[in-house]
Amino acid sequence: MGSPLSPVLAELFMEHLEEKAFSTRAPKFPIKAFKRYVDDIFAIIRRGSVQPFLDHLNSLFADTICCTMEIERRCRLPFLDTLLIRKETNISSQVYRKPTNTDHFVHYMSNQPIGVTRGLIIGLVDRAYHLCDPQFVDREL
Repeated sequence: MGSPLSPVLAELFMEHLEEKAFSTRAPKFPIKAFKRYVDDIFAIIRRGSVQPFLDHLNSLFADTICCTMEIERRCRLPFLDTLLIRKETNISSQVYRKPTNTDHFVHYMSNQPIGVTRGLIIGLVDRAYHLCDPQFVDREL
């Protein structure tokens, strides 16, 4: 396990990276949205500016960190546990599962406290309601 300070230090570093990336002396990029969760960044940026923006981020701390990117395919982009789907005027979301996911969970007859089984079910239902747009909830449940 890592140090208990690791998340705090990572957050401080990423905040510093953001400050440098968007300082007044930094090049300007046509970014419509920029959201970060720990070390994952979601950005909406014009296609022609994606690579220059990534190069700019990687130049800030070239010896320390290397940013990578994932570009949407067929108007879909996995981000954290969600699959973001771009439509004409908005972005909808549903639960994302990696291709290697097997959907195997603890068997309900296995020897564990009933609270574990209940917690698993409650967690999956909560995840569906919190991450999915209404049109995808029934499919997820």
